[in-house]
Amino acid sequence: MNAPAAPLPGRLMSLDAYRGFIMLAMVSASLGTRGLMNDPDWHWLADQLEHRKWEGCTFWDLIQPSFMFMVGVAMPFAFAKRKEHGESWTFQFLHATKRTLLLIGIGIVMDSFTKDSLTIQFIRVLQQIAIGYFIAFLVLHLGPKGQAAAAILLLAGHTYLFYHFGGSQAWDWSNRETNIGRVIDLHCHQFFLHLGYANVFGLSRGHYVTINAISAAGTILIGVLVGELLRSSWTPGKKALTLLIAGATGVGLGMLLGEWVPHVKKLWTASFAIYAAGWTCWMMCAFYFIIDIVGWRGWSWPFIVVGVNSIFIYFSSGVFNGTIQSLLKPFTFYPLQELGKWGPVVLATLVMFVQWLLCLFLYRHRIFFKV
Repeated sequence: MNAPAAPLPGRLMSLDAYRGFIMLAMVSASLGTRGLMNDPDWHWLADQLEHRKWEGCTFWDLIQPSFMFMVGVAMPFAFAKRKEHGESWTFQFLHATKRTLLLIGIGIVMDSFTKDSLTIQFIRVLQQIAIGYFIAFLVLHLGPKGQAAAAILLLAGHTYLFYHFGGSQAWDWSNRETNIGRVIDLHCHQFFLHLGYANVFGLSRGHYVTINAISAAGTILIGVLVGELLRSSWTPGKKALTLLIAGATGVGLGMLLGEWVPHVKKLWTASFAIYAAGWTCWMMCAFYFIIDIVGWRGWSWPFIVVGVNSIFIYFSSGVFNGTIQSLLKPFTFYPLQELGKWGPVVLATLVMFVQWLLCLFLYRHRIFFKV
């Protein structure tokens, strides 16, 4: 816990800090606040740290869109650097393909963890990011106008697909088993089931669907547009103002579209994608303004430590959180019992802190997991 190591060169600190903030939120497992849901003073916090059952949006529902958005923001920086180093489009395509397959592979490993056999599906965040990332790469070279057009087409196409096969009720909770996304997953699962592979394309118990990747790719492309903005020659103040306006536009347009197409994260409806993108633009604007414009950076270091190793902490939280809780249990069980409803909050905070210490160790030794 000595003085912070020097910032990594060539990186956008605000993006790393934003990524680290979101990853720590994810690792916190809702900060153990479920026991506070009926508390009159803390209900508001517990409510924001839970997913909506179907329609609506909370802070917790913005975590996955933030993942998608930040993947997009980083893409123009990463591929511009590759182009500067003389890499051809073909070589970049091979890199994008490799990264896509690696993300899918890691996601499959995590889906199969503790299971008796290999589980293959494309609903987990990593698989959704992988598909969306690959789609975004294919239009990255088209520039901002082409990227914006592609995002609109993806969101419009996703909406039309649901509407064509289900009408205006396609997104209703009552049709959660019969919407086109669920039907596609069911047919894919039955196909592999007949071949003897029961763990391929298994249906999501939470009613998420694979074709969410289409509209999620639109979310990534909105992030790409923000990345193009941040790479531009505009003044920092103009960039921050543009992000502020973009956020307001996204939230407003998302609320307006919500009158016809409800905000359903589990189906990644276009209204949800646009509304969530508005909030991610606002969050990105806040980090960018405070860190890169005002220059107030010291507070962000704990987040950056995590943000530069997002793949590691995502995998670690999925695999080791239970182990960390088991290691802490002999030392914390009785004291936490004395805390009553605050015991789970303290335990979740301790687990999050242990995960942060693991990231700090890697940061100190300049070990960064990438795909």
